[in-house]
Amino acid sequence: EFLTDILSNQGYKVVTASDGLTAIDILKTYIPDIIFVDLIMPNIDGKKLCKIFRGTKELDKSRIIVLSSIAAEEKMDLISAGANRCIVKGPLAEMARNVLDAVESPESDFPDKVTGIGKVGKREITHELLSVKIHFEIILEKMSDGLLEITEGRIVYANPSALNLTGIPEEKLLSSYFTDLFLKSDRSYIDDLINNGNGDKVKHSDKKFELNEYIVTLDMLSLDDEKTKKVVIIRDITDRERAEKSLLRHNRELSLLNKASQAVSSSLELDKVFEAVLEEVRSLMAVTGTIIWLTDLSTNELICQKATGLPGASIQGLRLPEDQGIAGWVASNNKSLVVSDTINDSRHFKGVDLMTGTSIRSILGVPIRLKNKVIGVLQVVDTKPGRFNPNHIFLLEALAGSTAISIENARLYAQAQKEMNNRKRAEELFQQNKIIEAIINSLPVLVIIIKENRQLEKWNRQLEDTTGFSSLETGKMSFFDFIIPKDRESAEKRIKDIFARGAGDFETHIAVKGGKYIPYYINCSRTKLDNETYIVAVGMDTSERIRQQEERLVLQSQLSHARKMESIGTLAGGIAHDFNNILTPIIGFTELALDDLPPDSSAYSNLSNVIKAADRARDLVQQILTFSRQTEQRRVPLNPQPVITETIKLLRSSIPKTIEINMNIDKNCGSILSDPSQIHQIIMNLCTNAYHAMEENGGRLDISLSNAFLTPEAIKNNPNMRLGDFVRLTVRDTGHGIEKNLLDKIFEPYFTTKDPGKGTGLGLSLVHGIVQIHGGFITIDSSIGKGTSFSVYLPKIDTDKPEIAGPKDGVIPRGDENILLVDDEEQILIMVKQLLERLGYNVTAIESSTEALMIFSAAPGDFDLVITDMTMPQMTGIDLASELMKNRKDIPVILYSGFSDMALESKARALGIREILMKPVSIITIAETIRRVLDNEKNINPESADKKKR
Repeated sequence: EFLTDILSNQGYKVVTASDGLTAIDILKTYIPDIIFVDLIMPNIDGKKLCKIFRGTKELDKSRIIVLSSIAAEEKMDLISAGANRCIVKGPLAEMARNVLDAVESPESDFPDKVTGIGKVGKREITHELLSVKIHFEIILEKMSDGLLEITEGRIVYANPSALNLTGIPEEKLLSSYFTDLFLKSDRSYIDDLINNGNGDKVKHSDKKFELNEYIVTLDMLSLDDEKTKKVVIIRDITDRERAEKSLLRHNRELSLLNKASQAVSSSLELDKVFEAVLEEVRSLMAVTGTIIWLTDLSTNELICQKATGLPGASIQGLRLPEDQGIAGWVASNNKSLVVSDTINDSRHFKGVDLMTGTSIRSILGVPIRLKNKVIGVLQVVDTKPGRFNPNHIFLLEALAGSTAISIENARLYAQAQKEMNNRKRAEELFQQNKIIEAIINSLPVLVIIIKENRQLEKWNRQLEDTTGFSSLETGKMSFFDFIIPKDRESAEKRIKDIFARGAGDFETHIAVKGGKYIPYYINCSRTKLDNETYIVAVGMDTSERIRQQEERLVLQSQLSHARKMESIGTLAGGIAHDFNNILTPIIGFTELALDDLPPDSSAYSNLSNVIKAADRARDLVQQILTFSRQTEQRRVPLNPQPVITETIKLLRSSIPKTIEINMNIDKNCGSILSDPSQIHQIIMNLCTNAYHAMEENGGRLDISLSNAFLTPEAIKNNPNMRLGDFVRLTVRDTGHGIEKNLLDKIFEPYFTTKDPGKGTGLGLSLVHGIVQIHGGFITIDSSIGKGTSFSVYLPKIDTDKPEIAGPKDGVIPRGDENILLVDDEEQILIMVKQLLERLGYNVTAIESSTEALMIFSAAPGDFDLVITDMTMPQMTGIDLASELMKNRKDIPVILYSGFSDMALESKARALGIREILMKPVSIITIAETIRRVLDNEKNINPESADKKKR
């Protein structure tokens, strides 16, 4: 409210926003000259707002001024934030001065300094709070989880992890709607999650969402009772999801392997048999240890399957070569053997003693036979010599027989399980193939397997859906039957090369039923199946990509056009300034000379024509500025007849005599709201085009002006026309005409059918733009060999005939006040000085703005008025006026310039400059302006005026 009052009192229009979101919404439809941004505020802080505003093309000319209450405690990088200036919040009077200075003096912007910083000191508590804030920001920045703050569904804060997850720059993300980040199918659920919580402050959703390329879950925390402000924690579970999927895949593989190898489970069962047998033998025979060996039929080696009771390292898995050790002898000889003392028996394998750390003295071994074939050895050992007798042999051989049956049963079970698992595996592979086929058929791309003879081995349903050929028809076609004829030769070469090299890609067009075709990108790789070589081709429809490329080319063309127009505008501004400075003394000295001549003299007539020519030159400058959008047109009620007549007179000298010009101007034609220079431009461009169409063979040029009331019947065949009362200007030629296929393009910028050097392609585009600005429209009627007719319809207004501006009663106002005149152009200075002195004023003429400031500062009360040029070296007219007003606040100043700049005019008005004149100026205009300013000054400050007289 404080700033609003200050700025409003100075005449500025002020629009306010209480938070960042509101500001963004306002600036979507409102473009201010200056944006004041508070550094700390709700719903997007000032730093981020600055970046958002600087990223908005429409605001690139708006100045951004940051207001900071913590500038003394925290430095801000204004340049990177995009701000032009920072003003510290301090004493109100000081702050008000700083704000007004910032508004009125953009040239004093210093983004690397803080205005008013010297008036405030550091506050320890603020410094401490900022330190805590920085710590929190560091924590948020280092969080692996994304964190968003949303207000009424819109994002107002995002930490780096959230920016990474969304893949959207911060300036684009902030103020956007949170639900727009997700798939449309998830938005309703997320809306319910945000808005419905049964009073819960914290809400957790187990639902998984796709966000950009990530898979995430959401947790929400309400920050207020109304639940309009929330913190959303976005947890990236992509890796976990992938790991879980990988684990599930591995489990499925392991499950398949487990089902395919039930021998493992039977081996486990056999191990239990082995363990039960060995423990029973050990218990029954009270021995140190028991061992069971099985024969590896492929190598005839004995493998230790199980050993109990022996300390030290396990010997399970130990392999004994054929005939080695007591077990090897028993297996080779198919006989039981008792060794009473291993010390006296060389057949004993000492390696077992070393591995187990046991000194074995007695051994009993019996063969395990299956159908009279040894399949293993059952062995008992003891650390005492002479431990076994024939009874032990009988018992152990009986157990060995039972063991053989158990082993055989286990092996049969394993074999049966294996066969069952193989069948299950085959079934699963069949099901998997069906699933893979369903997936491939659901893909939005073509998948084709091509044989070496170029026939199709397999294809997905997308090929049939795209081309319209049935499965039966497709099976009879080769790959190249789907390629349009003009692409087949290159496609055949690429396929041949891919069969040779192994991989490759190419672009082609796929033919579809009905004679149409679709552009496709084909990626191919060679593969082998059952000793046959194939190519797997995957095709993607590139129609959308091609459309986007075409749109990009159009946008590039529009950008190029915009840059050309910008360059033209810059050039036009410079030309206007210099040309108007040249015209000013020409018009001024000519008017002075006219004032000295009798009106009936030939010199007076000749000089009057000089004035007319100079006025045309001035209008031409205005037309250039209008075309380049460097100035605003001031439209007034006018009758177009004089402008059209004058323009045709100007054209006659440039059009050859082989072209006959006929005019039919309705003198009672109504008025329009326009600028004379724009009507002049319309006539010049349409007639120039008509002249070029008849340049070679000659012809007739007809120009007519009339009233036109358009009824529903009159416009029924032309949708571009509208009902109402119009003034119609028609330019008709008898030239070669315009082809029908070009009629839609003739108003496009830079489109021309003329030879190089005879046209820029901008004339009709400019005419079209002017007519649209007026709320009118154009119709075209053209026939090849007969000619072309352009009819321009401009809305007619109800008004009295406009009065021609001029002095009241024919008397030019005069005066005797003291005027300080400042202009760096010598000829203009001399001319204006003579003009003012002839009007009765006392004139002090100075070429230098700095010298003028010194003279005025020495005696500010000696002058009643200052007239200054705008563009001068060392000090501009606005800067000079500012310095003069510091010496004398009420001094009236008139500023005149060769180039109209709306921004400078606004600044001049804000400074207090009374009037702004555009060069060249006439005696009447400058005389009336001086008198108006001085008379107004006397009415405002009568006491000051009387004091000066005394």
